[in-house]
Amino acid sequence: MSAGHNLISNEVSTSFDSLLSTSLSACGYKTKLRGRANELYKLPSLQINNICDIIIAINVHYSGEKLMDIIQKFYDDLASQYDKLFFDWDAATDEQAEILHKLFADYGISESANILDCACGIGTQAIGLAKKGYSVTASDISEGELTEAEKRAESCGAGIRFLKADFCTLDEAFTEKFDIIIAMDNALPHMLSADSLEKAIQSISNQLSDGGIFVASIRDYDELLKSKPPYSPPYIHKTDKGQRVSFQTWDWTDDNYKLTQYIIDDSESLQVSRFECEYRATRRDELTRLLMKHRYKTIEWKFPEETGFYQPIVIARK
Repeated sequence: MSAGHNLISNEVSTSFDSLLSTSLSACGYKTKLRGRANELYKLPSLQINNICDIIIAINVHYSGEKLMDIIQKFYDDLASQYDKLFFDWDAATDEQAEILHKLFADYGISESANILDCACGIGTQAIGLAKKGYSVTASDISEGELTEAEKRAESCGAGIRFLKADFCTLDEAFTEKFDIIIAMDNALPHMLSADSLEKAIQSISNQLSDGGIFVASIRDYDELLKSKPPYSPPYIHKTDKGQRVSFQTWDWTDDNYKLTQYIIDDSESLQVSRFECEYRATRRDELTRLLMKHRYKTIEWKFPEETGFYQPIVIARK
């Protein structure tokens, strides 16, 4: 036990719980963090001399968990309306599956491969790939999106195994390895620091078979960072009873930005929906360096004009 632990044990052991509760309340922490602070207090690797050190330790050790809570809420709230971001979501699943199928074939991988979609959302890629005959496992941090994905997979007869999992800690959900792991639709830039992004890459790499491929898509941040636009161009979809408009506003702080997604639908009555999350603009060379660090043998970037997919795609072979 460290000297710091002895100090706090001698000075405040009789009032630790009440002092901690008061301090956490003052800092806006939920009551459930009390148990986590006690866990941190017991760790011999931490030098904890006073209550301020405990608060700092909580911030350091659980900031990743807070981020995951924010991401989960964003997608839980968006799940029932995610398909409104597409003109025809069902057609998009088939089109994107065909694009990925061709990429896999270019790397000598057939439909006998087992695939993990580690950021499956409502099944936009997973369902189409399952319909093509691949063995697909799909995971996500959002229970709302998993529920929506399972419903959609069942309705079209796509056999997919669904599990809730954080792609930063895939080994907590899976013991097996996969021939292909995908993380599409700008999933990786939810990692708001270089350290958290590396944790995700390490986690994914650990579940990928030797010779397997990791496939991910991200926005073209190399281009976006030149101007840091405050909003995205709107998508306007005509419907049978009106129109649907979706667009995003981006509030930048350095390379991070707060995204607000708006969906306006007047098909029945006017409905305006608003969802918030945060991203970090991840440059291609940063992701490439991380993949090289984690011993991927080949790393290739493909662009929309070549693949037909709406974002740049990286393919890395382990």
